[in-house]
Amino acid sequence: MIQHILETGEELRFYEPIILPEKASREVQLTLHPPEDGGKSKFQVHSRPYGERGAEWSLNADGTVVTGVDDEPLSEHADPVDEAIERQNRMRPQELFETFADMELA
Repeated sequence: MIQHILETGEELRFYEPIILPEKASREVQLTLHPPEDGGKSKFQVHSRPYGERGAEWSLNADGTVVTGVDDEPLSEHADPVDEAIERQNRMRPQELFETFADMELA
């Protein structure tokens, strides 16, 4: 999703990173709002500590995405699933946020 947003120039804003200490869990909620004029939908990502029903939801990210079916056919050279998974596993979330901090984007 992030790669698609970066490629299409859609909006993506990070607010609070989801950092998971060892053996910790968080509940994550993705809210996708109905499309507005122009076929764009707003989304939000919230999280809270797992199992703490009274805990407030933290806003982790929000932005917009284009909805609908892509009219362009898939490339004949689409990456195999294993290559796509490897690409996604190259940078762990903590490394990503450290990179953002180094670039003064955090």
